[in-house]
Amino acid sequence: MRIALHFFSVLVLIGSVFSIVPAQEQMQQLRFDRSNSALIPEIGTVFTKPDKDGPIKVGFKLPNEGQVVADFKMSDVVLSINNKAVNTLKELEKQYAGMKVGSTIIFEVEREGKKTTVAFKKPQPSPNDGKPMIIHRNSQ
Repeated sequence: MRIALHFFSVLVLIGSVFSIVPAQEQMQQLRFDRSNSALIPEIGTVFTKPDKDGPIKVGFKLPNEGQVVADFKMSDVVLSINNKAVNTLKELEKQYAGMKVGSTIIFEVEREGKKTTVAFKKPQPSPNDGKPMIIHRNSQ
């Protein structure tokens, strides 16, 4: 009985450690440089352009907090939005901001060497309007 209880305690301890580590890693990944990144929280995506002459990529996917989340994959390369080429993060943000809520937005992306599209209806803007945010999930 004592061995079984000790084994159970070790499993609980290991479970606790593993539940903490991903949260710490996620918090580190959520930090990004506004000079080479664009956050669109209502679609759960951070776009990045680490190199001045490089492509715009999906740099991070935020957890789904109830808003529409577009079907982007990490490292998708953004080619165009509604058939208009985007070469800078400012162009991406401007084109996205210019779309009406409820309109269909079609991103053409390159994924694993193949062109594909990510289409969705533009959701309501995030209530925090680009201000810093903390995403908190209860584990219960």
